Amino acid sequence: MQRVKRVKSPNGSVTFRFDNEILNKLRDEAGQNRVSLNTLASQIFQSYVEYEMYASRVEMISFPKSLLVRIMDRLSKK
Repeated sequence: MQRVKRVKSPNGSVTFRFDNEILNKLRDEAGQNRVSLNTLASQIFQSYVEYEMYASRVEMISFPKSLLVRIMDRLSKK
C-alpha cells in the first residue's frame, strides 16, 4: 500500500497566559484525549477560525442532534 505524504503548512509560535483554573481544565482535557496541550489548543483555535467565528456573525445556534430528531418527529406526527 502506498503511503500518502501529508503536506504541512508552516507553523508559527506564540505565547498565551491563562488563568490557572482554565489551564488545568485544558491539561485535563488534553490528557483524556491523549493529545498534547499544544495539539488541543491548535484544535480549539482551528475550530474557532473555521466555524465558530463565522457562525456567531450570522447568529447561528448549536444544539444537540437528539433535540433536532425529537422536533422533526413531532412535526411529522402532526
